[in-house]
Amino acid sequence: MTPQEKYIFDIRGYLIIEDVIEPDYLEALNDRLDRWEEKAMEKRSLPASRTHNSKNVCFFEILNEEPLFLDLVTNPKILPYVDAMVHRPIVEQFSACFRWKGGDTGVHAGHTPYQAINSYQVSEGRIYNNHLRVVYAMKDIGPGEGGIQIVPGSHKANLRWEGVGHLPDMEPSVRELFVELTMKAGSALLFTHDAIHASINESEKVRRLIHTAYNFGLFARGWLADHADYERLFNEAPEGTWLKYLLRRPEYMDLIPKPDLEQ
Repeated sequence: MTPQEKYIFDIRGYLIIEDVIEPDYLEALNDRLDRWEEKAMEKRSLPASRTHNSKNVCFFEILNEEPLFLDLVTNPKILPYVDAMVHRPIVEQFSACFRWKGGDTGVHAGHTPYQAINSYQVSEGRIYNNHLRVVYAMKDIGPGEGGIQIVPGSHKANLRWEGVGHLPDMEPSVRELFVELTMKAGSALLFTHDAIHASINESEKVRRLIHTAYNFGLFARGWLADHADYERLFNEAPEGTWLKYLLRRPEYMDLIPKPDLEQ
């Protein structure tokens, strides 16, 4: 991670890195995701739940069912950023998400300005980000097509966010704070979950993303920490690899040494 990238991330709360998935690998991933999009279409008619509704469908079990996706966990073009911004990282979440017209994610953030230990901070030139999101665009995402929208710099706000929960309901003076991030297929958006963010698909295209989350082990929550979804993958990962390191559970946090970046 260059000093310029570190400065930009610190100021904005996000970076977009292009061409982080090789074309052949991207094509193979999308071939598999075509099948998952068919499954998503079937799930659209089911009762709404925390992980899907008629316009948003996510699959959090895909990493266990699709070995092809494992290489994204340790993507060599992204791993240096994870290492630079998350202290002793653990994979908290990995999911494939599909969004149809009208589907949205409400405005939210993890920033807790009055509990600094849980929030984004910088100390002695190092970023300590307890919840780093890496979002891969599997197909191009243009304006209005469901790209992540972020309030730059909000990860360092001194006051708690008190805004409404959805982008279409916002007053113009608040809405204009958000920057919509378009992306090319094969690129990655890295952002701190402490930044205020949301998204909405206003197009006829199906937005297709891979979501990953890297947390500081002591604060790891969600599917990994609560349900050990990746225990089998952890056991099968070769010793001394980044895959083994990133898939460890929080209780193993200090028992497995961090590999060199070359691995």
